[in-house]
Amino acid sequence: MQYRQLGKTGLRISEIGFGTGNTAGLMLRASPEERVRAVERALELGINYFDTSPDYGKEAAERNLGQALREVGARPVITTKIEILPEHLDDIAGAVVQSIDASLKRLGVDYVDVVEIHNSPAFKHTPDIPWGWMALSLEDYLGRKGALEGLENARTAGKVGFFGFGAPMESPNRAKLDGVPKYRKLMRELMDIPVVRALFATGKFDLVNVEYNLINPTAGMPRPRGMDIDMDYGDIISLASSYSVGIAIFSPLAKGALTEATIAGIGHHPLARGTDNATLLAAQASALRFLSRPGEQTLSEATYRFNLMHSGVTTLIGGFSGIEHLEEAAGVSGSNGLTHQEMARVEMVWKANFGLPREMD
Repeated sequence: MQYRQLGKTGLRISEIGFGTGNTAGLMLRASPEERVRAVERALELGINYFDTSPDYGKEAAERNLGQALREVGARPVITTKIEILPEHLDDIAGAVVQSIDASLKRLGVDYVDVVEIHNSPAFKHTPDIPWGWMALSLEDYLGRKGALEGLENARTAGKVGFFGFGAPMESPNRAKLDGVPKYRKLMRELMDIPVVRALFATGKFDLVNVEYNLINPTAGMPRPRGMDIDMDYGDIISLASSYSVGIAIFSPLAKGALTEATIAGIGHHPLARGTDNATLLAAQASALRFLSRPGEQTLSEATYRFNLMHSGVTTLIGGFSGIEHLEEAAGVSGSNGLTHQEMARVEMVWKANFGLPREMD
């Protein structure tokens, strides 16, 4: 296992992180014995970074992770998160402290290494969005009784080491809710790069969670010409690097689409949860099947190599449904990135929009 410096924190964390989210399901729907075995195996493989949230499994992920770590007798680097709801807007700082206290109790620890605000930064807060997390404005983050004040209070109390925030999650099929143009306009408002830059400029934030994969690479580069994409992350990884801010990649396999099972038309793992845009993601993944070479490289391994070849990426958070998944991911650490020939073909697929009709407005 290779390790990378987390921004300016002094922490060195494994290139492969252990995710506990809803989609993969290992830390939510596996038996207690399976969870302990998975955590033990992750630690044996050198994984020292564990990512969780009270939102995952309605607080179950934190409880299950804490229990497994206690049984194993390990204390790795732990990141958890905070979701700010509309009813918290009058005292975001207070809500932050309360959420951290509850997370510590569920995890069974005295402090966490990193706490992230799950709500993405935007030019205005958006409490009326019917999915995902409400976006927060710069004032919500930095103003009186704002998120940063709460984080600082928790750090002063010795409960938190470092701070971060999350970028919004892309969901193309959500466009069918209220019409494509309206949806896409709203998605473009959900993460405002000047607001992100202002947060970086405070020097207070050391980690950002963002989606980055072969289906949506815009967190690490300008949007490829010809690619039809709803959520453009504006090359945020390069921006973060310029401020010495670390990047943790979520959904490296695009919600499980960039896998051998998907391109073979096999159903998802029994512990995994399906996604509402699975058909579209499967079609996009199928256009990249040339990266899969039996006996040499799986599509998942190729995807991990793509993620890790970006120097601005600190860790990718694997969503594991079984021990074999974390072993596959760990095996990629320290390997070479995609070849020039592979990247040339990938770029052709992007320019052709995965062979799908374009709907850009």
